[in-house]
Amino acid sequence: MVTKPAPRPAPKATGGRAKKDDKKGENLGQKAYTIDHPDLLKVTPGFKMDDESVDLNSEDETEQLSILVEAEAGKGKSDFILRTQPETVWMCDTEIKNAPMVRKIRRELGRNIRYKKIITFDDFRQVCLLAAKQGGGTLALDSSADIQSLCVREWLKETGLKKVYPLTNYQYIHNRIEVLVNALKDNKVVLAMTAKLKDEWGKNAKGEDEPTGNRIIETYKKFPWECSIHLSLQWGIRDENSSLRFRNHRVGLVKKNNYWGIDSDRQLQFGKPYLFDVSYPGILKELMEPWHPELDEDGEFTYGEHDGKRVILGGVKLTDKAMAQQIIEDAKLHFGENPDGTPLIKKDETS
Repeated sequence: MVTKPAPRPAPKATGGRAKKDDKKGENLGQKAYTIDHPDLLKVTPGFKMDDESVDLNSEDETEQLSILVEAEAGKGKSDFILRTQPETVWMCDTEIKNAPMVRKIRRELGRNIRYKKIITFDDFRQVCLLAAKQGGGTLALDSSADIQSLCVREWLKETGLKKVYPLTNYQYIHNRIEVLVNALKDNKVVLAMTAKLKDEWGKNAKGEDEPTGNRIIETYKKFPWECSIHLSLQWGIRDENSSLRFRNHRVGLVKKNNYWGIDSDRQLQFGKPYLFDVSYPGILKELMEPWHPELDEDGEFTYGEHDGKRVILGGVKLTDKAMAQQIIEDAKLHFGENPDGTPLIKKDETS
């Protein structure tokens, strides 16, 4: 008769204590970080507060512009970021297909566009360092979805490992990207990136993987959090009934705008939900200024006081219906059309 082997005894709980050396009785191994462990209150020699090196008394600095634009293939993402700013553009092409477009825009606009096929992560690193050294201008990255995979490939080659997780933390990978992004921002380089869209997958009732029907962004995961403006290029605008209007116009759905948001205390919206003029001048005019503020006779913002705070007066009521109705009215004036595409008849033409 075959008997089953006796189960192994469960490991003894250590309670977070360090192992003792049998000979000397000293604590070795990992430290026991209990609530009363002295290292938790350890003072670091030479520690300083940042207000000793950063001027906190100067005027507020505008956040450095960085743009992430997502769209389906063929919607004009690459063309948009190449036209982002009227200065030197450093084009990082991870898809190895943008040379004809760069050639066209250089001839059309007389732009100083530097071009590099990004085969390795070090290619991207060197372009970032050149752009940061010169300062200003724009670094155009098409597509941001490939940067993390290139970085992982470099790290695996250097370490000789076959995979990152769970052998090490992905933060070591992210640090290589973050240091370059910070160098660009510190030297006033606009970072303009494209992002792909891919199918979202989930489990069905049988526990099988299948597409959900949704499309989600594919990019280095920190870029949506780090960028100051995140746009989704699409055709048309949704009204308060979710019907698609202005179908013949390409616009940018604003998914993030760090320059103007909402005033929840007064239930007012200051960030425009759609970008009509999908261009760098359009961003400056439509997204880096508040939406429907009150202006004085000199065209300056009108300020008031709310709960002891100085606030800009105006804005759009913070309801889906009010904002949808307002954006449709704004679009009619901007495009000179009715929502169905028919020409907008001005009042003086009917009199």
